[in-house]
Amino acid sequence: LKHRLQYRYHELWLRVRNRTKFLRMHHFGQALPSIRKRVDEDLQLKGWPKDKVLALIVRLMEETHIRIGNQQYAKRNKTYGLSTLRNKHLKTSKNKLKFEFTGK
Repeated sequence: LKHRLQYRYHELWLRVRNRTKFLRMHHFGQALPSIRKRVDEDLQLKGWPKDKVLALIVRLMEETHIRIGNQQYAKRNKTYGLSTLRNKHLKTSKNKLKFEFTGK
């Protein structure tokens, strides 16, 4: 039990919020092909420049459905995401990676 406040919203507000969310997701869906193309390109970069690391994070998010996470949750709740993982959360064997951590 987290002892957080639980809010109740007016039905009209819920409809407006859901419609807005739908429109944002529609725009995101339209952008996905170009995002995936850029990720593919950036993953081919030599070494480990920032764009390649970011592309790897995006690819991992899409393939594993792991959330991005943030430092506050990692510190306060010991829950992690891709941006807050530690070495202890990743196990490697031959050609496999295994993530072991508590997520949000």
